[in-house]
Amino acid sequence: MLSASDVFRRQVQEPFLMFNTLFLSLPFRDIQRTGERIPLLTHACERGLEEGLSPEAVMDLFFRDTLGIEDEGEQVDFMFRVIQYVERQVVLFDSVEEAAGPRVPRAESPLLRLISEDRDGAFRSRLDTFRARVVFTAHPTQFYPPQVLRIISRLRRFIQRH
Repeated sequence: MLSASDVFRRQVQEPFLMFNTLFLSLPFRDIQRTGERIPLLTHACERGLEEGLSPEAVMDLFFRDTLGIEDEGEQVDFMFRVIQYVERQVVLFDSVEEAAGPRVPRAESPLLRLISEDRDGAFRSRLDTFRARVVFTAHPTQFYPPQVLRIISRLRRFIQRH
């Protein structure tokens, strides 16, 4: 019997990697270079924020020192491509995960497990001092125009058929 992580790997992770590789080979403008630069951006953000730099200073340093981009229009264009790249990956992952559907077991929530195993009430007493602000948001697909939702739906069907 396969573990839940093995099932997830086979049903979601491996198909995602395969389709992602396929999509990265399509002729989108600078898609490969954008994907290669995202880890550099991540590293620059982590390092800059650890040093106490403002987000603006982090981005200025990244564009100047890492990419050598001084022109604000080119900087905006790069960030647009980053958002486009990440959005495509999210759509692809969602499609693959939905196509896997009931074959992938859902993980038990760590919070529910903590509450159910809280025999002495220590966790519940700590929750009394914890403060959080609830923020309601929508699933990202609710913001896609109908044309994009049709693409997502077709992609899911194609993935289900392999």
